[in-house]
Amino acid sequence: MLVRRRVSALVGAVVMAVGAVGLSGGRSASAVAGAEAVTDSRYPFVGKVLFGDARSCSVVLVDARWIVTAKACFSDGGVGVVAGVPAGPATVVLGRANLTQATGHRLAVVSVVPHPDRNLALGELSGPVKDITPVTVGAAPVAGEVLRVAGFGRTATEWVPDRMHTATVTVGAVTGTSFTVTGTSSGVSLCKGDAGGPAFREAQGRVELVGINDASWQKGCLGETESRDGAVEARADDLGDWIRSSVGLQPHSLREPVVGEFTRDGVKDLIATDAAGRLWLYPGSGSGRAWGPRIQVGSGWGGYRDLVVGRIDRDGFDDLVAVESATGKLWLFPGRAAGGGFGARVEIGSGWTGVRDLAVGRVNRDGYDDLIAVESSTQRLLLWSGNAAGGRFDASVQIGTGWGCCQQLTLGRFNGDEYDDLLTVQTSTGRLMLYAGNAAGTTFDAGVDTGAGTTWANHSELTAIRPGGDDGHSLLSKDATGALLLHAEGYRSRPDWIDPVRFGPRD
Repeated sequence: MLVRRRVSALVGAVVMAVGAVGLSGGRSASAVAGAEAVTDSRYPFVGKVLFGDARSCSVVLVDARWIVTAKACFSDGGVGVVAGVPAGPATVVLGRANLTQATGHRLAVVSVVPHPDRNLALGELSGPVKDITPVTVGAAPVAGEVLRVAGFGRTATEWVPDRMHTATVTVGAVTGTSFTVTGTSSGVSLCKGDAGGPAFREAQGRVELVGINDASWQKGCLGETESRDGAVEARADDLGDWIRSSVGLQPHSLREPVVGEFTRDGVKDLIATDAAGRLWLYPGSGSGRAWGPRIQVGSGWGGYRDLVVGRIDRDGFDDLVAVESATGKLWLFPGRAAGGGFGARVEIGSGWTGVRDLAVGRVNRDGYDDLIAVESSTQRLLLWSGNAAGGRFDASVQIGTGWGCCQQLTLGRFNGDEYDDLLTVQTSTGRLMLYAGNAAGTTFDAGVDTGAGTTWANHSELTAIRPGGDDGHSLLSKDATGALLLHAEGYRSRPDWIDPVRFGPRD
């Protein structure tokens, strides 16, 4: 039995050179055949995504930073779509019913979250869209009701039209994951390039997302000879929780996550880099259990390692310190009074190629943030003291030996007293070990097993976080899938971080 073909196509001249293929094979064009061209500012939440120079689809804005479209739009050469950075460059245009105009927004897609079993994917935009109201997910479709579809796909007369087109359709059969539609008037059909566009309900001035354009017979579309009509929509009405969790429970797949106060609101934020070397800021919520939509605050960070945070230059703002891998230089990125980013970097040390596992905290009881790390060649634990002048550290002194035993150092108040402790993973056993700070501040007490199990070799990027206003720290780590884990406040009696909160698209 023949099945409906997915509604996509290649762009430009390639469209005319290649025969019709399904969405996963990749051709794209631009609008709903037999439909009305949108000539005003209606439906600014409908947009178009260009995936490199090979494919385009339609999209719908569901959050200031996120669109939904067809998952196959992000497939590169038929390869399955995975969560993270798109397989190729992708650009979204929104708020522009006429693509020849310069209104609206043109933004990159920086990450993709594919749905596990439907032809749907979320795309994260490089910046927030603040002047377009995202659509909300509505109730389930009902057979016989009338919905509106929209897209930038091929029409009956144009391969690649410049305008969005829209039409009304009637709902037919409804299943658990999809529903069929037919045009309310003769000649209405979804065409290549409409894939990923919305089917939505209009009621009392409100717009509710019900489905996403998935497949069509493409009757009446330019270049098609099919006599059957109708289309299939992927249901979106039951995806509210998936959208909310995927949008709200970032971060995921990060490098070097660190916590500090970067937005000047008194709440701890998260800073981290991604595989493309971009530096991201996730504003804190105050609870330590969620972050706001991320903001890109830098690029070119792929060459830095061992990011740590502290108040280094004595101006009262959290700074970022990192080692440049290629040169072995230690750089200070000063926090700014305005927040949201960092000032020009300042070199504060050299010869750091052979130093690993940097951590910042108050070790020597003088009230200034100090830096500790392990010297790889000797496995000595070294301390670089902060000082009243600020801006750099004093010369290193040895405060421990035999630190080939351990990795992933982090400093924080973990055992309930007023001193910063050292938390690390014992390489041979996978145990989480605590080296308590003390009043002397010249070294740490002997290590003790925290009792948190033997699987910590599977964790990386240990980071101390203070969720509330007390003096104790919780712990962040990253698991093998790239998800960030919050091991909440076990410090009051002893660290007991076994059942963490998990952040990420699959949470």
